[in-house]
Amino acid sequence: MDRTRRLQDRVPSGRTLEEWLWELYHARGMTQQAIADLLGCNKSGVCRAMRRYGIPARQPQWVLPPLAFEGRGPRPSDAASPVDRPSASDPGVAPR
Repeated sequence: MDRTRRLQDRVPSGRTLEEWLWELYHARGMTQQAIADLLGCNKSGVCRAMRRYGIPARQPQWVLPPLAFEGRGPRPSDAASPVDRPSASDPGVAPR
């Protein structure tokens, strides 16, 4: 018995593994790990079945904290250019 057949046995009756994987992953937005937990297998088994059926993986959505520099001074892109920075010859700047 191949691995895909074992996963098919865990799918609700009347559904194919292919359509159920598509629904869970793309329609419901579940992760491959969450699907693996639901099916009682490991993530690599879900990934292998998705590849076998041609179900494309989602592109990673990198989430950054909103305005990470808000309220903490200028953003790095707003930093003074080397021309605007004080030099050691300016009065009030201690030499290094």
